[in-house]
Amino acid sequence: MRLTLKETHKTIHISYSLDGDYNSYEINLDCIEESCPQILYAWLLISTKKVLDKLPFDKIEFDVQKSLCINYDGVIRTYASELMGTNDFLQNNSNLKDIAKKWKNPLFIRIRDHRYEAFYNWLKDEIPSIDYLYQEIDFDPVTREWGEERETIKPHQLTKRICDHKIGSILTINSFFLMYFAGASNINMCALLTFMGVDMVMINNDPAELTLYGIYVRGQYHQKIRFSTMSILGRKWDDQFKQPVSYITSPHDYRLNHQPQIQEDYKVIVISNSRWEGVQAWKEPIKILLENMENPLSELPLWYMATHKLLENSDLTCVNKGRLMTSIHTLFYNAAQWMKYKIIENIKTSRVIEVYGDVGWRNICDKYYKGCLTAEQVDEAYENNNVLILLLNFGFTYLDHSGPMYDMIAKKTYWINVPPIVKTKELSGLENIEYTSYDRLNILIDDVRPYMKKSMESIDKLHSLYHSNTSNLVNQIKRRAWNCQDDDEFENSLVEHRMDMNSLLDSYIDKNEPCLRILAEQVCKFLERGKAFSF
Repeated sequence: MRLTLKETHKTIHISYSLDGDYNSYEINLDCIEESCPQILYAWLLISTKKVLDKLPFDKIEFDVQKSLCINYDGVIRTYASELMGTNDFLQNNSNLKDIAKKWKNPLFIRIRDHRYEAFYNWLKDEIPSIDYLYQEIDFDPVTREWGEERETIKPHQLTKRICDHKIGSILTINSFFLMYFAGASNINMCALLTFMGVDMVMINNDPAELTLYGIYVRGQYHQKIRFSTMSILGRKWDDQFKQPVSYITSPHDYRLNHQPQIQEDYKVIVISNSRWEGVQAWKEPIKILLENMENPLSELPLWYMATHKLLENSDLTCVNKGRLMTSIHTLFYNAAQWMKYKIIENIKTSRVIEVYGDVGWRNICDKYYKGCLTAEQVDEAYENNNVLILLLNFGFTYLDHSGPMYDMIAKKTYWINVPPIVKTKELSGLENIEYTSYDRLNILIDDVRPYMKKSMESIDKLHSLYHSNTSNLVNQIKRRAWNCQDDDEFENSLVEHRMDMNSLLDSYIDKNEPCLRILAEQVCKFLERGKAFSF
């Protein structure tokens, strides 16, 4: 096998012949920045997916043009080491070829997140033979600081685990585990599992816009993304890579089925992180953004989705589109944190208020701040019938929301929140526990009980949607049968929400397009220190 990597005036070009077919791919140099080498690395993996799936070869030659070795030496060496390392490992372990094709047991790469822990409990009850590994991430939730990267499992340990437990599929959340594995071992896990006959099943739980190179990472692993949350953001990229993906609710344990109760003397609890330090760098564009909105409590996510749609359909180069996508997402994210501060500052009640999360809350509401809760303490708070959970989370629909919303439905607790952009008729009763003004917020805080009673039919319907969808996911893992859509109820609701969303976005864009474009360009100018471009 010979691969050739060369540079022309404006592109990088890779080519190879495989099974008698000539394969050729190119990427524009404007898509690759010195500050973002991950783009080139991900593109190389995307372009040589056919090669990785056919490993091992007796010999691999990788011819690289000298100028590329000078400009992109580190990235190319990383890719070449992974390609050669994987080929050598598979050659030396030929006995593993297709060994797992008929095995059914799943291996769940768990992360220490209470929602996925709850989901694992459901899986364990349905699939007693399930095995698991922890994906250790060194992150302090109080200080919001990352520690050193934890050591991951070694290739021989993984293959032994697969053989000992007769693993037929590996389930992972996002791509972190695969990237850590490749970085530590110089072995491509997808190629290794394909060789062994193990299904690699990824649940994608992050929007591609979180990083400039996120879209390329999504492409790098697109054939392994069987399931994805946040369909409202990810569908365009999945369609681009022509990969069938099942869109799901956030995995959790939705088997609890009882009516929530609350005492008359309930207190109000906020469980959220302030992310104070990160927000400070964005104060200037946040103020510009919010000053241009009539009511940020209801308009902020609508502005984001409208701008997102304009960018999706723009003629920008991929690097400029990626930069603006990332910037707009980050602005929305930090503006949402800023609105948390405003919501808490506008609470006026005689009820007890307690705020839990990172230490940044001391800068905002020191009198309410009570520290950070463990996962066990969070569960206890959700299950306490003397607590109203005040959510501060901006979502797009009730099927495309942030994590705490799924906690509320899984735990059957009392809660209030800002409204999503759209909700279908069957969920319209939830407007009773939504606040679109600070006056409404304080009315709900003072006595939420009559409003919660009016919302119960819609809450039960939302719980039914989450439960049936996740039950279908559990069954697919159990049967090792992917993309079998047995949950028409959830899919039909997704379609209805998407149609309502598109209609509302088109109307909003028609009325506000010039302002949306100007604001996006101002954000870019702020980030690029004066350098702006139009789209």
